[in-house]
Amino acid sequence: WSIKMNNGSAESLAQYRTNITEIEPVLGKLADGSDVYWMLQDPVYEQQLSDSRRMITNRQIDEYNEVAAAILNGTNRKSKSNIKIFSVSRLVSEETIEQSLDGLHVPEISRDINAMILMNSFCNKVMKPIDGSCCQPTPPVTIIQKLAASFFILSVGAYMAISIIQRNKHRKNKMCTDIESGEEKKPPTVTPAASTLEVALFSFSKLGLIMAYFYFCDRANLYMKENKFYTHSSFFIPIIYILVLGVFYNENTKEVKPGGEGL
Repeated sequence: WSIKMNNGSAESLAQYRTNITEIEPVLGKLADGSDVYWMLQDPVYEQQLSDSRRMITNRQIDEYNEVAAAILNGTNRKSKSNIKIFSVSRLVSEETIEQSLDGLHVPEISRDINAMILMNSFCNKVMKPIDGSCCQPTPPVTIIQKLAASFFILSVGAYMAISIIQRNKHRKNKMCTDIESGEEKKPPTVTPAASTLEVALFSFSKLGLIMAYFYFCDRANLYMKENKFYTHSSFFIPIIYILVLGVFYNENTKEVKPGGEGL
């Protein structure tokens, strides 16, 4: 309406920027305690617009959307705003606007998809479906996960510190031995034997990396979840097949022989 009534003037865009700037603090406070979505203006199908709407162009709409997104994204506040820019509605409309009856109002299918996405953004937080992570917030880190992460981080740090100390100590002992014997000093070539504590810390460090990998793949919502289907046949048939092969293709030997005739 601003574009139509003011014939797409720059003054109208400036007034729109002023209005959005004034209501942004109010929306920001509201977003601190609830979900606030700002829907971007949908594009139009310019070829189908009537003569009274010819001034409503997609370029004008883009300028208005850029102003709203820049202000509501928190660039004018000290902290990041919690207002969510509902830009997916514009992406949906770009694919369906050609089905519009007047070139301005989006078809019903666009409204249905937008409504479904908005409902998912609310319902998925409560239902937490296992077949996807769309519109779900990242689950909070539990106290057990925090303690485990702290333990593994300390293990990595302790392992690195002990390794450096052990190798520096071995290097100094080697240099002292060479000087006392009158031999030419040579760099140490033998790695000192790892202590039991060092081996344990190294094992905990590897376990921590494995657990971190599991967390990012399965618990952090970085990847879409897939349904897991289990059947007795799909589980036991491969195991039985491998077992049969192992029974018929075995040989008693005291040494390991690599496979292949040419070796």
